Order: sequence, then C-alpha cells, then structure tokens
Amino acid sequence: MIRYLRNLRAEHISLTSFGDLRSLKRISPRTLTINGNYWPGLIKNVINELENLFKDSLLPHIFREELTLIEDVCIHYRLGDMRTDKGSKITHGVIDPKQLLKIYSDLCVREGRNLNVVVFSDEPRIARILLEDAGAENWSFQEKNEIWKDVDHMISFRYFIGSYSTVSFVVAAIRYAKYELESVLPRNSRKNRISRLQPGCRYFRAKILKIEHYAYSIES
Repeated sequence: MIRYLRNLRAEHISLTSFGDLRSLKRISPRTLTINGNYWPGLIKNVINELENLFKDSLLPHIFREELTLIEDVCIHYRLGDMRTDKGSKITHGVIDPKQLLKIYSDLCVREGRNLNVVVFSDEPRIARILLEDAGAENWSFQEKNEIWKDVDHMISFRYFIGSYSTVSFVVAAIRYAKYELESVLPRNSRKNRISRLQPGCRYFRAKILKIEHYAYSIES
C-alpha cells in the first residue's frame, strides 16, 4: 500500500532549459507544479497535443479549424504589476502609449484605410486614460474577462499588437502556428530583451515610460 501511494506522489518539475522541447516531455499526469521559463515559440511543436487538451477541458476551444477573422486591430496593453509593483516598474515598466499609436498609424497607412481598434488590458480603465491622453480616438476598450476567453478573442483579430507579456507572446504564437497570422511584438522591456524570436512576428524596440511618469501613480 505504501509503495502504491509513493508511486502516486505529485511531481514538481523545474524547467531549466529555456526553449528546450525535451524538458516539456518530463511533464506527466502526476505533475503538480512547473517552475521555470517556457518559450511560446514551442507551441508550434505541440499544437496537436494542445488542441486535444482544450477539446477535453472546460476551457474555450481556442484552436478552431476555421477562424472567422475580425477585420480590426487588437492591442494587448499589459499594465498591472508592470506599473504598480516596485520591482517590476524597474525591470519591465509600461510601454509608451504614443508608440502604440504610432504603430497603429503606420498600419493604417500600410493598409490604406482607417482600422477600428479594440484594446485588451488587465487594467482597462487605466489603459483608456493613457491611450486617450496620448491621442487615441474612438477606440474600444474590452472589459476584463477570464484570461482564456480573452486569449480566444484576441486570436480572432486580423491585426495584433502585443506587449512584453506572456499573454501577448502566447497569443502571437497560436495565431501563427494555427492560422499563419502575423503579430507585432516588443523586443524588450526596460531591462529585459527577448533573445529568441518567435516565428510570424514583427518586432519593435519598445519605449518604456520613465519612472516619474504619472502612469505609475494612478490608483487602480
């Protein structure tokens, strides 16, 4: 009996190899926690397994065979602890909203038409304040939802502009791996820089708001 219970013990796995597919194979049904780095670009290598996982779960099925594209621009503006946590403000910080407007304007010029914008953020009210203060007009701001529902929604847009955020990286990876849709992502935060680029992404050098900017002092 004791031997049987020991065989059922939970496993705690640390992924020390960043982006190493072999480390993912260590994960089993007994795995309780996973600690370490995971490169979203690996999604294309395990897309079939992920599809089956979502089909068998209660999560939104984000790997639909046919995607009905929303002909608008989706912006994921990561705020939260990036602007409120003392350490994260120093290492990551908040992307300058004027830069997101510039990327959007360039996209409109490239497409030869004005495009509607829907903004997703962990702090929609703060995102609206920052972006409208920077000059955004008539942009829609999505109410915060369950994370997988937001991911499912963001995947569906023809154009996606992300933040230096795992959520943005995963959305971009699924968009390309499953539907061959390109995304725009920042290459850096304040003190970090992506060393391994994801396929299907155009990268920009992010401008981060200075610590003295009012964005870091707005009440949540």
